[in-house]
Amino acid sequence: MSQWKVLLSSVVINSMVKGTLKSLGVLMLELGSRGVDTASASWVPAIAYTLFAVLSSPVAKLAGIISHRLMAALGGLIIVAGVLISTFPLLPTLYLGLGVALGTGGCMCSITGVLEINKQFTGSSRGLAHGFSLAGNTLGGLVLPGLIALMMEGWGYKGALLILGGLLLNIVPASLFYSSRKDSKVVCTEESRAENKKVFKNPRLWFCIFSMASTTVGYTNFGLYLPLHLHTCLGFTKTVSASYISIFALGDLTGRLTGPALSDRFSPRWLWYCGGLIGAGISMLCIAFVIDGFAIGGLTMLAGYFSGVMVGVYPALLSDELGADNLSVTYPLSQTMAGVLNLAGPPLLGLLATVLETSYVMLLLGLSLIIGSLPLLLSSTIMHYRASSIQ
Repeated sequence: MSQWKVLLSSVVINSMVKGTLKSLGVLMLELGSRGVDTASASWVPAIAYTLFAVLSSPVAKLAGIISHRLMAALGGLIIVAGVLISTFPLLPTLYLGLGVALGTGGCMCSITGVLEINKQFTGSSRGLAHGFSLAGNTLGGLVLPGLIALMMEGWGYKGALLILGGLLLNIVPASLFYSSRKDSKVVCTEESRAENKKVFKNPRLWFCIFSMASTTVGYTNFGLYLPLHLHTCLGFTKTVSASYISIFALGDLTGRLTGPALSDRFSPRWLWYCGGLIGAGISMLCIAFVIDGFAIGGLTMLAGYFSGVMVGVYPALLSDELGADNLSVTYPLSQTMAGVLNLAGPPLLGLLATVLETSYVMLLLGLSLIIGSLPLLLSSTIMHYRASSIQ
């Protein structure tokens, strides 16, 4: 029973954290209407997503020292503080609040959830548990962007963020179901060092990291720039543009719920992961050429579904390829290495959107996901056919 309490807590926490992160695109639109330059405002999500990823490894190690429960609770309080100071719409406070605090606190909450699920669930149920846990990301993305847009219409920018801060306080009681015990694996032995070196020399790890790096360009920035594309290029209203994030999140949620469960039953898991990358990439490429709202909605749903499959399968893929016991090292490392691209991604894409059109941004996002899938897909296909020929 305690397993399912942990899983439910992880869903709640992920929905709060990732829902807020995915709402940054709505906030960018609002800041643009207040006269804030798009290129300057794009540094807010750049800082948030970079810290969210880059801090993964040190946060994972620290969580083993002070316990997952305390780490997640502290992360929630940091996020709330960041949202509250961002009620003053000045670039320095936005960089500090929605950038530094949201990224740091979000990492503290998210990584502990992944590690806690990996500890509580074993065997064939692990992939499904990771999928349900990460489905919280899309639950938040389904609800919060549209809710924030409506709150801004009703109570203004400051009122919306004050209410959001109150909602995010729910992270703290949810984190109390996490383990309060310190990890025994924190003590680093010669045996664990040797195992880590063996993992680092495995090319499969670096293929996975390369593919994850592509998602920091394509998947992460799609939610930021889709509303901007629809508003500036196609003339949709800000509220309607924000609603497409919810469509993307609905597809994402469906993919996260079905993808890991199907990959548990029908192997190989790498094929599900690479298929998710390619499917999402093709859908985003098509959005760049389509102007009909219903067609864009369908493509957005497809992009979300394939993205959900890819993201939901990833932790279980790392466990399969590199060992479940190494997930506390491999998952944070892949997040950290890929997160470096987050710092440059949004500002460069914002500059591209200013100089050219946002349709070129959509093209770049789609291509990045397709290219990111190729090393893992090609190497896995070669290994599969070699194994088949031997048998």
